[in-house]
Amino acid sequence: PMSEKTFFEVKQEIENQVQTFMPFLKINSIDFITSKEDTQLPDNQLYVSISYSAPSINLTDNIQLVVNNYEF
Repeated sequence: PMSEKTFFEVKQEIENQVQTFMPFLKINSIDFITSKEDTQLPDNQLYVSISYSAPSINLTDNIQLVVNNYEF
């Protein structure tokens, strides 16, 4: 379920994987937006925004994802 606990766990896992496989990147922020915050999102979608930087090459960027949850 989409809960603060779930978001915290997903955030921790993203940070752990980046540290393991891409230690040259720094995660600046990870934000989760649901239909409660953005009424234009359907209930089965989650918007994820990850801001990161690569200090060694002076790069800052953002990845934005929309995740769908289809129940069968």
